[in-house]
Amino acid sequence: EKQMFWLDMVVSMTVVANAVVLGVAIDVESEWPGWDWIERAFLLVFVCESIVKLRMKGLRPFFCGSGWQWNILDILIVMMGIIDAVLSVIFQSSHSGSGFVLVRLARLGRLARLIRLLRFRIFRELKMMVKGLFIGLRVLFWAIV
Repeated sequence: EKQMFWLDMVVSMTVVANAVVLGVAIDVESEWPGWDWIERAFLLVFVCESIVKLRMKGLRPFFCGSGWQWNILDILIVMMGIIDAVLSVIFQSSHSGSGFVLVRLARLGRLARLIRLLRFRIFRELKMMVKGLFIGLRVLFWAIV
């Protein structure tokens, strides 16, 4: 459990760093090719994290034990990242217009990594704020209808 705690802390710091890099990349110079390499480095960290967690927990507890929902979300986010990396390489070389739109849509999946932060105790208040926001939006929806 102590090893898992440290792994979660390192990964949560990596998610925050990834979010900062995404913000800077969009704000500063979005066409710099180095951003793709930095993003691939983050993706490699997340792939390694998934593999380590899978090996530490075992296959059955990973997918059926406590926290299985978060584990599946992590795997889906990592898969979206891999798809994004592959699409960006494919469509970067072909300069296809429709492919460029597909790559942009896949990159929105990068923001899903921020959802991972909500599972950590450190972000409990943030999780409560997000839940409150969604509850408020639901009430507002019914008030408008």
